[in-house]
Formats: sequence, structure tokens, C-alpha cells
Amino acid sequence: MAGSTWKALKDFANTLGCKCNPQWTPNIQNTVFDFARTSGANFGALNTIDSDGNSYLDFYLKNPSGYLDRKIRILDVRRR
Repeated sequence: MAGSTWKALKDFANTLGCKCNPQWTPNIQNTVFDFARTSGANFGALNTIDSDGNSYLDFYLKNPSGYLDRKIRILDVRRR
């Protein structure tokens, strides 16, 4: 799924005139695996990355403390 998303984003950028040609590398694959393996809610199939546990839309699940921070560190992005 990550590879398909990568390709779709590249195709979309090309339709907008972007001349970039990023390549899928083993490093990207490792980042995807690390991101996916990081633990989340008690029941992963119902995990929501930003759940605060107060909404029926999130099945009232709450992620462990620091969960989102670990995901941000893995992706090496800024917190929004």
C-alpha cells in the first residue's frame, strides 16, 4: 500500500508539472516498516493515530503516551 501511495503521489506531482523524479530506496522501505511496526492502540485494526479516546468515531480508543511523537520521529517530520 505504501508503494502504491508513493507512485500515486509521484504521478500526481507529474500532472501538476513537477519535474522531480524521486526514487523508492531501501531506506524508504525501512522507514515504512518502522512506522507500521510501532505499537499503537490496544487493538491495532481500530487504531487512530491522533485519538484522544473521547469520541465514538475513534471507538473511544486512546493511544499510549508518546505514540504520535514516535511516529513523528520515525518520519523525521515536524509536529503540526
